[in-house]
Amino acid sequence: MNRRTDSSPQELSRRDFLGFASAAVGLWIPARWATASASGDPAPRSLLESEHLPLLQVPAVTKNGAKVPIIVQMDHPMTPDHHITSVQVVNRRDPVPSKGTFYFTPGNGRVYVSFQARMHHGASEVSATADCNRHGPWSATRAITIPEDGGG
Repeated sequence: MNRRTDSSPQELSRRDFLGFASAAVGLWIPARWATASASGDPAPRSLLESEHLPLLQVPAVTKNGAKVPIIVQMDHPMTPDHHITSVQVVNRRDPVPSKGTFYFTPGNGRVYVSFQARMHHGASEVSATADCNRHGPWSATRAITIPEDGGG
């Protein structure tokens, strides 16, 4: 009767790891980034607006256009009958305007996207458009400036 007790730590799934990593990145982001509350958006918002307007975070000024951090998140229900189906991030002034399209299902649990994108130098605007399966598209826009010698 030789019993083996497994005292090894529980394995971390890939999904759990990505969830922890994105949460850690969210805690690390500098406070100087533009957010919806600090960007001059009109206040107060209705419940419908606060659920549907994407919270788009980009630095107002960055020196390196090759790696511009972008975060889009939302406090939106993710139920089968009411959820965000996709988020598109665009910089129309850039030579490559589309920065990404991200698709969601209720199984995702929440809307959160964090990535880096290459952007051309100069002043421009980054837009995030979230598509709700019940209420249609909702957009947020933030200005960004990249110096002449800092474009990607």
